[in-house]
Amino acid sequence: MIEFTCSKCDICLINNHKPLIGDGNLNANVMFIARNPSTFEIKNNIPLINKDGMLFQRYLDLFNFSRDIIYITNSVKCRTPGHRYPTDQEIYNCREYLDNEVRHINPKIIVLLGETALRSYFKLAFTGTTVSINDINAKYMIHNGRVILFMINPAHAVNSASNRLALYNAFLSLLSLYRIINPGHTVNFNL
Repeated sequence: MIEFTCSKCDICLINNHKPLIGDGNLNANVMFIARNPSTFEIKNNIPLINKDGMLFQRYLDLFNFSRDIIYITNSVKCRTPGHRYPTDQEIYNCREYLDNEVRHINPKIIVLLGETALRSYFKLAFTGTTVSINDINAKYMIHNGRVILFMINPAHAVNSASNRLALYNAFLSLLSLYRIINPGHTVNFNL
């Protein structure tokens, strides 16, 4: 795990200047980018292991994406007060760290989990651009030589059957894309 200290935002003070960097395989072909860590994730130094992360983990297990073969990180590296959505300034301040992670991991597929990840990856902070991830869920595009897949944030699927189905459909898209680079990838259910 990469570690660093930061003092770019007030939320860095709340987190004792220790942002949460991603976790997983440093040579992963698939990188998931989420919103920002919860208190539980900061305490345990692992992204996406809170309540939302437990649902996400079930999908990872179902589609046989072990945390040993993927990399998971956040757009904003610190917990926001009340786990609110990050501000444009916070997204902007952390963008350099995300760029460094993408460059270091060099994944073939990047999965953007929700609107904050989308706004961060495509540098939309301060642009006034709004995009609903629900409108583009399970769709993908090629950007800078990588496949970018859009997926709803697991937090929105915890209490919503329709969003769990949307998350499932996005994982089906991921499976299809991943099998292009790894045709032998198996899943833990019959399609």
